[in-house]
Amino acid sequence: MAGSVKSGAYDLVYDLGAYCRRKHKRRIVILDDSLLPTRCAYCGETIKKGDANRADLWPSEHRLAPMHYLCSWEALLADVFQLADMISE
Repeated sequence: MAGSVKSGAYDLVYDLGAYCRRKHKRRIVILDDSLLPTRCAYCGETIKKGDANRADLWPSEHRLAPMHYLCSWEALLADVFQLADMISE
């Protein structure tokens, strides 16, 4: 796969342009240190080289939401609890 390496459950992306070719659906990826530092989309702090991270990537929309690993879980659980609150109303 051009622009990435398989890293466990997620692709480790080192070239966003090459990775996004012919992809349309949302993907969860890990950003390589060559793409860091960048700002976390959840907490606003800087994700430094060597930090654990996850990023939501929408190739067809050219959008990327990089997050610290813990911030990505916090965002996911916040969505789950929000959905549970909506269902229980």
